[in-house]
Amino acid sequence: MAVVIPEGILSNKGDKTVRDYIRTHCIVKAVIRLPQDAFKMSEGAACTSILYVVKKDESNPALTTQGDIFFARAEYVGISPSGNPIDQNDLPAIREQFLRFEHGAWDGIELRPSAPHRMEIVRAEPSSGGDWLEPETNRTSLLYDRLSYVVRDPKVANRFSYTYNHPKYYRLMNALDAMPVDVASLESLCVEGYPRRGKIPKEESTEGIPILKVRNVTGDGISMETDYAPDTEEVREYCAKGIVREGDLLITSTGEGTIGRVDAYLFEEPAIADGHVTICRLKSGVNRKYAQEFLKSEFGQIQMLRQVIGSTGQTELLGGDIAGLRLPVPDPEIQAHIVDEMEQARARSKEFVNGAKYLRERGAAILASARTRMIGVLSGSAGDVLGEEEPPPSATDLASRFRAYAEVWRRQTTHMSSVSRMVSLPAYAAIIEMGHDVLPYLLEELRERPDHWLVALHQITQEDPAQPGSTFMEAVEAWQAWGRERGYLK
Repeated sequence: MAVVIPEGILSNKGDKTVRDYIRTHCIVKAVIRLPQDAFKMSEGAACTSILYVVKKDESNPALTTQGDIFFARAEYVGISPSGNPIDQNDLPAIREQFLRFEHGAWDGIELRPSAPHRMEIVRAEPSSGGDWLEPETNRTSLLYDRLSYVVRDPKVANRFSYTYNHPKYYRLMNALDAMPVDVASLESLCVEGYPRRGKIPKEESTEGIPILKVRNVTGDGISMETDYAPDTEEVREYCAKGIVREGDLLITSTGEGTIGRVDAYLFEEPAIADGHVTICRLKSGVNRKYAQEFLKSEFGQIQMLRQVIGSTGQTELLGGDIAGLRLPVPDPEIQAHIVDEMEQARARSKEFVNGAKYLRERGAAILASARTRMIGVLSGSAGDVLGEEEPPPSATDLASRFRAYAEVWRRQTTHMSSVSRMVSLPAYAAIIEMGHDVLPYLLEELRERPDHWLVALHQITQEDPAQPGSTFMEAVEAWQAWGRERGYLK
């Protein structure tokens, strides 16, 4: 029997009796996760799966005990959310893979229980060719990909959904187990009573104590554009479990595509987290920044996404599952090093993001200027407008502009061998036009990723510290020494 069921039946605690009945009376053969919008055309918001089972038969030895289970996920099912037919359909390929599994010819990804709550990855990749679905990560979850796998001799004790048994989770947990450091639960790093869900106040007001909802925990810092509750003793007493203090970690715990965002609350004034946000109050001495970085990493995110339950518009992550999240706890010096490196990476990433914004604005300004000149030509006033330059883009910091142009230049020169062509590209010229102010960033770039920046340095400074006949790396070292002597480099 094959039936389409809400995903919650495979994972929700409240549906355990249904799963117990299935395990008692049936053998689970396959679980195929369908896309979130598979039934959107009929106003169905539930996450769904195809469950294929065979009724147990005591007279048939092959149908008395649970055997291997085939899992897969379809990203496309031949129909768009609006109900129109589309070419993409993963179901025929999944059917062929299931038949291969049924006929004993499976040579795809394979797992087998190795210890309580652990799986050994017997085969990490398909061992032969065939119509395999290339993994394609969905925009809303690291575990929503187009993949198929088989679990051998499964211990179907509680949940048997596609995401709960996903190979990626066990691959990361096996790597976590192998780390030469202690591993602790998030609950053990928190003060007693935490992590715990917030509590929404009974009433709101235009001012008072801020209410933090899912939308306020952005994953890139807490947004204080929010609603308020009256700041009264009654409200504080009613919402005592939801009071947020400076330094608390907040984790979004509901909503398809929003679960698992992690931010620190860094404001002096207290706030109230509503029931869709989990508060983690860490013990004194725990490196909050390190815990935050790990929970934001793939290791932390996949642990959370694996535990998501629910099947309609309200998917959620239970407090007990958040409490059980596992974090490696290395020496404090290593934690501090990791935090420092992540902060540097985040600052550099922000420079690239800002640089991309600068280039978009500059590109739009160039087009706008050209259109203005076009209208001038058509209206007979070309003499007044043809010589105008495009208006300057909105201001952005020099580092971001440099990163943006450097990235463009690197992409343009990837397959270019002529140095004269490389240094004549517009992005390279734009960097030279920045003048002496860009030297710290240019020298840092030369140190981190040596490339053909020597011409730019000479053009800007009108100097050449390299000795005649120097090799490229000798010239790079000479410029580095030059930069340190003049305070451009540390």
